[in-house]
Amino acid sequence: MPKKFTGLFHVPMDMAVRPEDGACLSGRWWLVHPTLGLAFLAERKGDPMPVCRGHEVAARALRDKCYPKHELRKVPAVFLQHANTMRDAPWSIEAA
Repeated sequence: MPKKFTGLFHVPMDMAVRPEDGACLSGRWWLVHPTLGLAFLAERKGDPMPVCRGHEVAARALRDKCYPKHELRKVPAVFLQHANTMRDAPWSIEAA
């Protein structure tokens, strides 16, 4: 079975919180790389998958298991259209 995700990429915090038409996630715990921004998984097909959780405990468990270089941050609102823009930049994806 082929891998569903092609890699991890990041959206800079200042971009992700700027209002944009489309879907918005509010009040979630995000995995945030200290210099790169909010984490997303690029899928082979479809929209990027946000690397966030609704509860801090769940986000902490995910971070500890898979993404130890990331910090946790509760972000009031993230506009997902920015992830589509960043995913399409060929330099932005790192192997998952």
